Amino acid sequence: MLSSSRTPRKRGGRKLRKRTRKWNATNRTVVRTLDQVCPDEVDVILTYPAAGTLHNASLTVSQRWTPNAAYDVDPTLGSTSTPGFSEWAAMYTYYRVVSYDVDMMVSNLEAFPLIVYSINTNEDPHLLGTGFIDYQTQPFSKTAIIGSLTGAANARFHHHVPCAKLLGSNAVDTADSLRAVTTGVPADLLWYGLGIQAPPGSLCNNGVLFNLKIRMNIKFYGRQNLDVVCKSER
Repeated sequence: MLSSSRTPRKRGGRKLRKRTRKWNATNRTVVRTLDQVCPDEVDVILTYPAAGTLHNASLTVSQRWTPNAAYDVDPTLGSTSTPGFSEWAAMYTYYRVVSYDVDMMVSNLEAFPLIVYSINTNEDPHLLGTGFIDYQTQPFSKTAIIGSLTGAANARFHHHVPCAKLLGSNAVDTADSLRAVTTGVPADLLWYGLGIQAPPGSLCNNGVLFNLKIRMNIKFYGRQNLDVVCKSER
């Protein structure tokens, strides 16, 4: 008579045991750093949120952000650090953004359709205006036509951008120009831009309403505090 129990397979004369994942009772995330206040390096995902309107009495309007500058993501405002950034900056000297995700939602406030451009680039796209259309040949750019305020007036863009792919170089992981102290921004900036274009003869007086989230994969390193914790607290 065959038994219903299964015998674990053997590899190299040893029984294979099922590996179980150890977790704490309340499913909380835990980082253990024995004999030090914080790890040598920590990888953190932080999200920068922004919302507002984009409009002007012109044929084209644009706005841009710097997704590899977590200390100041909106260069037009200054010191717009990402929520949670200052807490990690208190423990580390440097940071480096390795990749980021963009989630942009746009709604038309005009009575006519608009062309919307969502662009990731390693050069500042702010002043290019109608040149936005040229970026649509690039791999990290998207476009859409949204209907009038009373029609299909919404669009949503999502981008996953490895910084090394956007720049075309692995210098993102090594170059000093692509990292920054936690009180500043990198010398070499990457850009995300939102642009809108009205039909000929129309102006973007009302423009669009937008909601933006930029999730940045950030490496913090260079500990500022190396105090040793009491070994009895282990």
